[in-house]
Amino acid sequence: MIEVLYFIILLSIVELLPQNPCENKDNCTYKSLNKILFDVDCSNKGLTELPSNLINNGTLYSIDLSQNQLQNVSIPEYYSITLKHLNLSYNNISELGNQSFKSIPYLETLDLSNNRLSFDKKSLPRNVFQYLWNLQELNLSHNNFDTAKNYNAELFRHSPSLKTLAIDGVKEGNFSFKVCKEFEFENPQICKGGKLKKINVSITRLIVSGRENAKYCLIEHLTDDFFESFPSLEYIDLSGCSIRSVSKKTFSTLVNLNYLDLSYNDKLSFHSLPNISEHFINMRHLKTLKLDKIHCTFGMGTYLTVDIVKNLANSSIKNLAIASNRLEMAEYNTPLYLPPNLEFLNLSDNKLTFGKYVYQMKAMKNVQRIDLSKQHATHFTGAPTDFQECKNKPLCPYSIPRISYWKSQSGEWSLPPQLESVDYSRASLHWAIGKIVVNRNNSVKEISLNRNFFENLTGPIFGLDKVEKIDFSYNFISTLSTYFFEKFPNLKSLTLRKNLLGKCINTNNSAYFRNSTNLKQLDLSQNMIRHLPTQTFDGLISLEILNLSSNLLREFSLNEGQLGSLKVLDLSNNELSSFSDTAKMALESMQINHPVNISLKGNDLRCSCDSLDLLKWILKSKIRFVDRDSYTCPHKNLSDLELIVKTLVKNCDNYEELIGVLSAFYVVFTIFIVGGILYRYRWKLRYIYYMSKWSLPASRKTEDKKYDYDAFVSHADEERDFVTQEMISELEITSQLVLCLHERDFTPGKSIGENITKSICNSRYILCVVTENFLSSHWCMYELEMALTDNRYSRDKQSVLLIMYGGLPTENSKIRSSIRFMSLVEKNAYIEYPNDEGNKAEFWNSLRAMLQE
Repeated sequence: MIEVLYFIILLSIVELLPQNPCENKDNCTYKSLNKILFDVDCSNKGLTELPSNLINNGTLYSIDLSQNQLQNVSIPEYYSITLKHLNLSYNNISELGNQSFKSIPYLETLDLSNNRLSFDKKSLPRNVFQYLWNLQELNLSHNNFDTAKNYNAELFRHSPSLKTLAIDGVKEGNFSFKVCKEFEFENPQICKGGKLKKINVSITRLIVSGRENAKYCLIEHLTDDFFESFPSLEYIDLSGCSIRSVSKKTFSTLVNLNYLDLSYNDKLSFHSLPNISEHFINMRHLKTLKLDKIHCTFGMGTYLTVDIVKNLANSSIKNLAIASNRLEMAEYNTPLYLPPNLEFLNLSDNKLTFGKYVYQMKAMKNVQRIDLSKQHATHFTGAPTDFQECKNKPLCPYSIPRISYWKSQSGEWSLPPQLESVDYSRASLHWAIGKIVVNRNNSVKEISLNRNFFENLTGPIFGLDKVEKIDFSYNFISTLSTYFFEKFPNLKSLTLRKNLLGKCINTNNSAYFRNSTNLKQLDLSQNMIRHLPTQTFDGLISLEILNLSSNLLREFSLNEGQLGSLKVLDLSNNELSSFSDTAKMALESMQINHPVNISLKGNDLRCSCDSLDLLKWILKSKIRFVDRDSYTCPHKNLSDLELIVKTLVKNCDNYEELIGVLSAFYVVFTIFIVGGILYRYRWKLRYIYYMSKWSLPASRKTEDKKYDYDAFVSHADEERDFVTQEMISELEITSQLVLCLHERDFTPGKSIGENITKSICNSRYILCVVTENFLSSHWCMYELEMALTDNRYSRDKQSVLLIMYGGLPTENSKIRSSIRFMSLVEKNAYIEYPNDEGNKAEFWNSLRAMLQE
């Protein structure tokens, strides 16, 4: 009580003194906590002695003197008694005295780790901490205790408030401290007949770990009395030691224990678990048990049996870690004997295979998280230690179950009912995920399957209605069905980063997320996407963050009304040079309702006429373009975007006019050329059309061809009498020739053009009765042109004969306009019908002879 009053009076006096630090010759850093107290940082200053001029008014709260070159420490009297925290770690301290800490009786934490202290009387005398009655945390780890055999019991007698102790693991030492009751000698072996007195220390946290360096924890055996002097322990960290065995009574008295870490004792093995857990039934406060890597790294797969874990069924453990143990298989009923209150199970970095035990996982009623990541990791580094032989006892069942993919009778997968998070990342999975049915009695909200080897997501998956987050990043997914995610109605975050979805997602039928109406975050970055159809965004009415960075997009399109809740759009590191007009309108309408942030960093913006519209939009839009000043064009940055846009507008206006004129000229020129070609070959095109329609071959070999008619007669209606009376009489009746007449032989129901062309092709000769009426008739001239076209492309001799009925017309415009008609006249491919009755017989004989050749 007197000390407390003294301390209060001292603080009152200190408050009245000037509060500014005096000159600091050691370049220490001061941080004011309030008007009275200061934190002082003198770390890494190369000090060989304690700084002499810290603060002259006694207002120190903490001092950090770590990472210097101090060798001996004796705190001066002018150091404030208000000092609560002192850090002397990472120095060269090899000796301390009984008076070293006399002037700072109110110290609460003392860190002496990573020095050169040992357990001899000179380095750590028995009364070194005698004045530290308020000390609560003491760190003596990573010193030179490796040659010691036992701990110095006297070190802890004078610290009744000590709660946390970090210290190295002495090979044969334990925490069962006894001194001579009468004389209290340091060594109980020289008690000279006196009675031994057990020392009890109120430590609640004990950290003896060799995780950083194995030489700092050489403990091999945990004996029955190992923690005898620390009955109040609540937290024990014995990780990374050399522990080989644990006695059954080691933890029997630690009824307050809530955290036990025996990880990285790779000679311990699962064989020790029954002893470790022997008295767990009495430890109602034990919540965390960590047994990671208690088997050596390289060796046969381990097997978990009921006998090994049965004591856990009576424990209150909520967090159980058995990672990195080469665990490959478990006995069928093993899950039934895991702690009934278990909430987190860490099975990462093992070699798990499927077995019947999987179907008993549903028995873990309270499990909320399971970590199955890093399965089948090689751990191979190439170092010589990789080839060291495992010395653990073999852990195999009497009868190993046949490994196969068992199916439940209902066809459903059953999960623990309270399970919320499953981490199956980095597990070497390479399945094509097809249809899966999960019992709906589950609470799964988060699934991580990243860094595996999935290629095909087909689905659908039923029963995971509560899932809110899925991570498929860093796989090889190249096939994604449009209904894979449709049975995840509550999905809020989906990560598909670093896959191969580019080819798959380019298709027009790409409404992969149409049922994901609650999705808020979608990551499609690094997927080699070149084109993103607007259907991809169908259904994403709640999406707020869309990451499309590091793809190959050249344009971004969006329909009006899509992505109405979007707030962040990451399009960085693509090849974008344009946005569709509808995308701009959609994004601007979003900006009216809430802020929109777009990142275009690392794109090919180009500062050219082609990208002028995009640059104008970036300049004028109220949308926030993230890091806009860092956007670049070739040889330019967009820090002065307004000037760049003005320059481009001026240069591109004339360019656009020139483009318009040249484009118009090109169109007119193209139309003229195409029209000329079509007009030049109009008859040939018609002829080819009808020939292809009948599938008739065009060949010039006509000697062996059989014709339906000897001659096709083309005439005007005004010369019908001449044809039907004289020509039929002379050629058909008298000479037995077969003529084709349009009024008699054309097929009803077919077009005139089709009848004409077909009749010409099926006639050996074409006779044209040329008159003024013939030359004025559209269909007569049509027949003549088709006959000449057929003669040119399908005949090997002249087949068109002109009969000049009534003389040779020379003034008609039709003759002058028809070059091919004139060529026939010049070639004398015509005969004149005589007006004299005496010459008509000769005319018919000559015509008959031509047709009969």
